[in-house]
Amino acid sequence: MDETAAARYGSEESCRRRLEFFLNTQKKGVAHFYQNPQDPTGFNLSNEVARASRLVKSVIRDKLLGDDPQIKELAKDLAVLALYDMAILIDDSESMTYEENGQRIEILKGVLNIINDIYRHAAEPQTGIRAIRFMNNYNDQDRFLGNPYKLIEGHYFGGTTKIGTELHKRILKPLVLGTSAMKKPLLVMVITDGAIEGEKKGLLEKVIINCVNKLNNERPMGADSVAFQFSCIGDDEGARKVLQDLDDHKVVGDYVDCQKGVSHAMITLPNKGSFNIRSK
Repeated sequence: MDETAAARYGSEESCRRRLEFFLNTQKKGVAHFYQNPQDPTGFNLSNEVARASRLVKSVIRDKLLGDDPQIKELAKDLAVLALYDMAILIDDSESMTYEENGQRIEILKGVLNIINDIYRHAAEPQTGIRAIRFMNNYNDQDRFLGNPYKLIEGHYFGGTTKIGTELHKRILKPLVLGTSAMKKPLLVMVITDGAIEGEKKGLLEKVIINCVNKLNNERPMGADSVAFQFSCIGDDEGARKVLQDLDDHKVVGDYVDCQKGVSHAMITLPNKGSFNIRSK
């Protein structure tokens, strides 16, 4: 049954239709990355379709999303990850170690492991996650192909939660704003467990707005060059408020997806809502 569903939903024809629909109707700016110079109405998607097909088949066949009753539709929607590079910014502040008896770090391991399991099928061969960065302690990972459990096991947690400062410095400036050679749009995932500390109130919103404005003014693909997801691990009310304020912001809210109080992995696709991915 799973093999039959995987073959049907993961066929290259089905995945091509899904990607073309996404580019034509949901994220038209992303289409600039894949336009066919010989055919202005078409896209160069051969490699992306092949990876999307592999991803969808694996999600269904290998139950990467568990036994979710909506597995087939969720897998089909996840196909658009083949269009994106991914960068993850992780809150490694001290609270991760002592709040909730250290369970937040265990949750983080599970979150990263499932994201890694899924995204390795969407990424180009031998490239992995474009970048993993931590807010406080340098342990930069580029083109990550390793073991997320080992990465977190060996990392020192300590410091504050300067989301706006570190989002700009470690992700947006080097990977988006500081380069004109983006080959793909970037899906930025920010995982935090607490309220913002150590930076001015409103800086995070300012960083996102400045990024959006610069991209809209200077790039043909505009703000679609980057997509933001913010997720909160644990039950910290300050962190929930940060994410709620982003959601409610009259400008920023149009460019971010926020998930509050997750105890499992989540991937939020641009303009498609959130898919819960249970930690193993």
